[in-house]
Amino acid sequence: MEKSKQNEYLKSFYKIYPIFYGLSGDLLFYVAIDTLFYTVVKGFSPDQLALLTTVSSLFCILLKIPITKIIEKIGNTKSVRTGTFGLIITSIIITFSESYLMIMIARIICLISFVLKNMDNVMLKNNLAIQNKEKDYATITNRGSTVYAIITMVIAFVAGYLFNVNHYLPMYLCIAFCIISFIISLYLKDISTNNIDNLTEKNTKQKVKISKIVFIVLLFFGIFYGLIEVGQPNGKLLVQYELNRFYDISLTSTYFGIIISISRVARVIGNISFGKVYAKFKDKVSIIFCTLITMSFIFLGVGYFFNYNASIKFTIMAIGFCIILAIRDPFKIYIYDLSLRVSNEKERQSVTIYLEFARRIGATIVSLMATLILTKVTLIYVIVCLLVLAVIELVLAIKIYIVLKKEGVCV
Repeated sequence: MEKSKQNEYLKSFYKIYPIFYGLSGDLLFYVAIDTLFYTVVKGFSPDQLALLTTVSSLFCILLKIPITKIIEKIGNTKSVRTGTFGLIITSIIITFSESYLMIMIARIICLISFVLKNMDNVMLKNNLAIQNKEKDYATITNRGSTVYAIITMVIAFVAGYLFNVNHYLPMYLCIAFCIISFIISLYLKDISTNNIDNLTEKNTKQKVKISKIVFIVLLFFGIFYGLIEVGQPNGKLLVQYELNRFYDISLTSTYFGIIISISRVARVIGNISFGKVYAKFKDKVSIIFCTLITMSFIFLGVGYFFNYNASIKFTIMAIGFCIILAIRDPFKIYIYDLSLRVSNEKERQSVTIYLEFARRIGATIVSLMATLILTKVTLIYVIVCLLVLAVIELVLAIKIYIVLKKEGVCV
């Protein structure tokens, strides 16, 4: 590609990418009504829902090697397009299939599709490297994350109403957004020489060695996202149960809706403010994130035990829950930026795949831990255990910062 055409394309790429990132960040509309859709429309029981999550996660982990081979074979551009097309297939099966087995398969396809689609991070980093603009990765990704947060905030306000109008309407919109994401993906491509890593027979035989820094980052990411993915739903349940204890069904529904809506606003604020926070504190943000996740579980726990004033009680608990939502997207952006920064161009595909599987393994282990705890004691003990893990994660964050400074890659 000629230099002038290359620069023109990259300029367009940087504008389109945040929109794609925001629209393809999840199965929009579906995530807002998934449990309702499964229980009301499909008639699934709570244990069937839990099994869907557990089995699909385990299958995704077990399929790591073939997924890696596919990505290495087809490259970043085709991986992203294949992944977004897989999300269309997923949404269609979930919407129209009545078979539990088929929906289980759809959930597995969904997780695999997101592993493939996440090569868009490598695509962005590689394209930025062509113009020596790799430092802009976090800024551009954060724009996409903000788009996603705003869209999901709006969806949170209207999804319930749309579901009541027609139980299938949110899923029809989910399919439509998946199709739009796929169309946009056709205009995105990795124009670097690292789009496909196995261009020669020599390269196919090379194995990517994970450095000490990358290994620590993967461990850090896995534990943190386990805390997020288990802490968010269980924190929400804890608030809901406590509201039920204090109020009737009508008031519980109203107050709970307000808290959920505020948490979505907090998520948007978290994304918007991350750019300035990262610019100021650089790699120290990992310590800030861990401090905040620790505080979130402290707030949830303190609010749970505070029974003297209902308004104060639920304000404290709401703050704890909102913190989780506010730091979820910025943390992911930071970790991807850090991981791609401390790895070379040939390692980026593999490191991105490892990140996704570290996230999945971390979430699965923490989820199983929470499930085992709930078989013996109440939900508050899950929050306490998450708090202990958060403190461990804070120590690990400090360790990572020290290693980064020692290795001279700290910003």
